[in-house]
Amino acid sequence: MKAFNIENGVLIRYSGNKKSVTLPEEITVIGNRAFEGSKNLEEIVRPEGVREIRATAFATCRKLRSISLPRSLMELGEYAFSGCEGLAKIELRSDLKVIRNNTFDGCRGL
Repeated sequence: MKAFNIENGVLIRYSGNKKSVTLPEEITVIGNRAFEGSKNLEEIVRPEGVREIRATAFATCRKLRSISLPRSLMELGEYAFSGCEGLAKIELRSDLKVIRNNTFDGCRGL
């Protein structure tokens, strides 16, 4: 798990370069800028338990194509997926409590 910098359940930074990333189960929050600019990232597999995706968490991950949000997710931060030009599919649940401003800014494929 060298690629994951995790503090108290918060993913601070991912420093790997894989196309598909499965998050460790201990993560409950994806922190600000955690994946920002990850050039190879195409897919994120999240286990249940992730409650929040903070601001700019996936910003400018241009190759990110799809993401499945866990039922445990309650909040999407500002610009969380901004600039994810390749993002073509995301399913938002009706019980998602908070979607902040510009969460999907620049997501041309949506």
